[in-house]
Amino acid sequence: MPKPTFFNLPDDKRARILDLAIEEFAAHGYRAASISRLVAAAGIAKGSFYQYFDDLDDLYHTLLHLGGEQKARYLQATPPPDPAMSPFDYLRWMLRGSVGFEVANPRLARIAYQALMGDGPAEGFVTEMRAALMTFYRAMLARGIEYGHLDPGLDLDAAAFVLTSTLLPLSQYLLSRIDLEPEDLVRPGGPHAAEIEALFDGLLHILEHGMGLHAPEKATHHG
Repeated sequence: MPKPTFFNLPDDKRARILDLAIEEFAAHGYRAASISRLVAAAGIAKGSFYQYFDDLDDLYHTLLHLGGEQKARYLQATPPPDPAMSPFDYLRWMLRGSVGFEVANPRLARIAYQALMGDGPAEGFVTEMRAALMTFYRAMLARGIEYGHLDPGLDLDAAAFVLTSTLLPLSQYLLSRIDLEPEDLVRPGGPHAAEIEALFDGLLHILEHGMGLHAPEKATHHG
């Protein structure tokens, strides 16, 4: 994380460095990002960079956490219309909110997608995200049981694991399924928007109803 000297900078200078760093990673990815290019754009000496961050990895993880914090604040500012909605309606609402954040912050979204696809050393960040999602989904499912939407005998830990394992890499699945580029997922009104939402609805249908055949109703015979 940033060193104290970074936080001692004037707000506008600190914001400018972060904005240029976001641009650098979004445009070039972790593997091609350049400290030299960044400091030249910021008008600072390379030595100053190392007074603010340990190295490129430190800056990269700072941006990943910044994106996560901003997304959480965005979702918290737009609460669901009905706290008692079913968990699956809640997930649909959350998807739309997530897309809204990504449309408003495409560069941060691109960096996050690149991290999930293994572009940089983000294992620790992904592990933290997985743990946070497990906790979040477990609480969501517990509310679903409380409001009568889910089976009271549901194994909350196993169900939270299934949701986390399914939804965390969802962007990677969408990219491969529809043959998209990462920016297509954050392009407002893009040509694949309806297809993406249909795939998400199909996935939620599987999660909600399972994959087994329902027993047909017995025919009623009238004598």
